[in-house]
Amino acid sequence: MKVIQSGVDSLVVGFHIESYLDIDDFQALADAKALAGAKMFDSHGKGIEWFGTEFIVKPRGASGYEFILVNDDVRVCVAREARGGKVMPEVFVTFSSQYLWAKGVTEAVALFKQWLSRWAVMVGEKVSRADLCQDLELDFPEIDIKREVVTYAKGKVAWVESQHYVVGRRSSGYMFGSGDLVGRFYDKVLEVKKHQKEYVLDGLRTNGWDGDTGVSRAEFQCRRKFLKLMGVETVDDLIQRLPDIWRYCTHDWLRVCVPGSATNQARWVVREFWKLLQNSYSLFGQALGVLKMKVKQVRYDHLLTGLRGYMVSAGASLSSGLGIEQAIFKLRSDLRAMWCDNELRSDILARQCSMANMERPHTHLVDAAIRMGAIPVGV
Repeated sequence: MKVIQSGVDSLVVGFHIESYLDIDDFQALADAKALAGAKMFDSHGKGIEWFGTEFIVKPRGASGYEFILVNDDVRVCVAREARGGKVMPEVFVTFSSQYLWAKGVTEAVALFKQWLSRWAVMVGEKVSRADLCQDLELDFPEIDIKREVVTYAKGKVAWVESQHYVVGRRSSGYMFGSGDLVGRFYDKVLEVKKHQKEYVLDGLRTNGWDGDTGVSRAEFQCRRKFLKLMGVETVDDLIQRLPDIWRYCTHDWLRVCVPGSATNQARWVVREFWKLLQNSYSLFGQALGVLKMKVKQVRYDHLLTGLRGYMVSAGASLSSGLGIEQAIFKLRSDLRAMWCDNELRSDILARQCSMANMERPHTHLVDAAIRMGAIPVGV
């Protein structure tokens, strides 16, 4: 059992456009769209070359987008009026799975931006959806979704909404959750054969698949609301936080366990194939220890309120003998001395690792450099 490949299988990005370089360029799209609606094209669309790239222009727009351009690599929705993204992204792009695996996220997006810059002035971008996945060289396992699947929700262990799919008498996949975060675990070989995506098997062989053992895919569909909580706005943000998103999804949000005798499900042993998925977050890059922003902020505000209460009590206790000004001065001095204590710093680093499920903090390289005499020049 091993991880064959990791990556982003689906990506949707909205680009904010300040202005179009020449609004008359849209006339070619309008003409192609009109022809696409004619019966002679059977409503499938009209082929066009636009700024050096071949597309099919669809006969109808959708949800505020006047033009829809499609090829094997991308689906591009274009709004004719540019407002800098104040109402919605003027250019809304869905990158195909095949294109993402062939180019990688960084290159695929860079090439699209290069093409976009030929006819529009971009002032921002926002990731709307990203699907993360890992493929295991593993015959598809059976999962008892009523007993083995657990997740953390609002600080306690709870069951997630789950679905079980079967082909004949054989389990083909499971789906967990709904809405802004959805998890899927399914038989990839069966899915490839069903949809006739033979190129996927070629890619798996290139990455070390033996061709005989089954392939099981774990996939998490992350939509805008969840991505925002994880600090993802741009594509660069997404690339930077991929390891932490995978860690959160496989450690905190969803686990597949061996049911134990302990009533506390957090103590149940994770099944071996899921443990491999948990430990493979580094295949996406270096984890930063990012927590869901909303949860982290609530925790900090709560701790800050508690800290203020302790300071009030300490100040009141000292004031009875020293007076309020001297009490505040002593309290400030004691806090400064405590903050400079190396033992406190070690405890903070240890707690940081514990909160993020990491063996050591993401800043360990910077901290080591400072201990060796390096001087930070900016943050």
